Amino acid sequence: TKMEMEMQTPYLPPEIVVSLILPRLPVRSLLRFRCVCQAWQSAIDDDDYCPREHLRLQSHVQ
Repeated sequence: TKMEMEMQTPYLPPEIVVSLILPRLPVRSLLRFRCVCQAWQSAIDDDDYCPREHLRLQSHVQ
C-alpha cells in the first residue's frame, strides 16, 4: 500500500538537503536536480541560495 511504501522511503528533512547537500553538488548536477521535485527547484532557484557560498564549498571539495 502507499502507506507502507512511504514508511520504507528514507526521509531527509528539507533543511538538511538545502543547507548541507545541495551546496556540495556541482553546478551541472544542481541544474539537473531542479527537475527532481518542486521543493528542490524552489530551493535551487531561491534568491537566498547564495552562489558565492556554493562556489566556496566547491573549492574545498576539489
